[in-house]
Amino acid sequence: MDLLFEGVAAMQLAMRYEELRLHPVDGKEFREVFDSSGVDEKWRDSFVIVRLSSRSGGGYVQCAKITAERRRPQGGSGHDQDGPRDLIWSLRP
Repeated sequence: MDLLFEGVAAMQLAMRYEELRLHPVDGKEFREVFDSSGVDEKWRDSFVIVRLSSRSGGGYVQCAKITAERRRPQGGSGHDQDGPRDLIWSLRP
């Protein structure tokens, strides 16, 4: 699965993720992350924040859009980087 984070304003990431899980952030946690990112308040409605968690670490990404896609297998040679993809989900403010 490929995750595409567009318009990234702030992030805090682990070196790697095993069994990655994504969680939406809202309310108090959204305010804390947004305030610590240094992004001007006038842009608040332009971003989403997603929390990343796994057995190997956690973090977050503050961005304008998140898309998850799965590449379709092509023939017997594995995955084609430019081949067809299935949209799993997409999130934007």
